[in-house]
Amino acid sequence: MALALVAQRQSKGLLISLQISSLEISPFLQRLISRGLRIVHHLEMRLVQKAHEFITTVLKESASAIDMTCGNGMDSLFLARIVGERGNVYAFDIQEEAISRTKELLQENNCASQANLFKACHSQIELYLPQEIKGHVNSITMNLGYLPKGNHDISTRSKTTIPAMLTAYDWMQSGGVMTVIAYRGHKGGKEEAEEVRKLINEKKWKLSLDQGRKKADSPLLYMISKL
Repeated sequence: MALALVAQRQSKGLLISLQISSLEISPFLQRLISRGLRIVHHLEMRLVQKAHEFITTVLKESASAIDMTCGNGMDSLFLARIVGERGNVYAFDIQEEAISRTKELLQENNCASQANLFKACHSQIELYLPQEIKGHVNSITMNLGYLPKGNHDISTRSKTTIPAMLTAYDWMQSGGVMTVIAYRGHKGGKEEAEEVRKLINEKKWKLSLDQGRKKADSPLLYMISKL
């Protein structure tokens, strides 16, 4: 379905409108937009949708999935809808605000029962995950950067992101997938994205990369498959 989306935000007392036209939006993202979770950047929306499409190729009902950086809860809800009540989603974030937003979104959509939320760094997931799912995690998602509408001084860094990715890959099942969206427009973002690229190359992980508009500061989507 092609939509004309108008997203609005407040900046220095002025209301700014951004017009996005002729954009194909999945029904899932349409529902999120309709409830007020506005995604104001065309490219970011496309990358999120592409990451979701990649995950749906393998994620099934009753599976286990991890949201390494739950943020506003959009990915956690997406995963929870697919795995259903017989599955499990493990969501992590270091900020209480992110955990609260995610919990509220899951509750509003009757998906809280299959979600497990942890206020913890993504580099420490193995301290919280049940050992029986090690090597059996179907899908993992991670969005780098800072919490939308949150404190921009609190953001992911390569010193924790790289160990987090290594641990996550270890917990994935054969045939599982991991998506990483790296935002490069903030301080440290480009360096973090480069470290992610280096890790994937060094480990020779199977990768599909979406470079968006190929601008130096545009976000990157890494889609990793475990053979």
